[in-house]
Amino acid sequence: MGDSEWKNKRLEVRYSIASLLIAETFVLILTIIGVESYISSKINDALIVTICIIIFGIFIYLWFRAFRITVENGVLTYKQLFGKTRVIRIDDIEEAYTEIGVKHKGDEYRAFIRLMIKPKKGCGVEGFYINLKPFEEKGIHQLFEILPMRKGKKSRRLSVLPLEKDEDVNDERT
Repeated sequence: MGDSEWKNKRLEVRYSIASLLIAETFVLILTIIGVESYISSKINDALIVTICIIIFGIFIYLWFRAFRITVENGVLTYKQLFGKTRVIRIDDIEEAYTEIGVKHKGDEYRAFIRLMIKPKKGCGVEGFYINLKPFEEKGIHQLFEILPMRKGKKSRRLSVLPLEKDEDVNDERT
């Protein structure tokens, strides 16, 4: 779709349910082990640890629920749990591109898979990145169609899983 077609439409990219289920499965396993430890030993420390694991599982759920990317009326909004909400007009984005891993000093503190948003000079918005890991891949590819992606990076695969036959995505590796 062209840029002008998206000005009156809404795109909302939400967290990946598969990623949430994987994270919560680990919490469930630890909770079962904790409950079993408490039942077999009746040690209060096991109960306290189990309660802490359950609280951690609730936190993971809230953390995933907080991630949201919205494009509406030509404005990109990125929300996360503890970071501030980032808002930029699509017309104010000079380019967007994906980065994976540590490329520059300071990247070790950033998300491993991220979408870098570089605003145009003089628009008054600071550049930022979007953590792509918690989002569903289909929604991310729709977002790539809207943003002015750096040439040659638009169709970067975000997964090591094989493509389905009907997907039209080039596999560019840099």
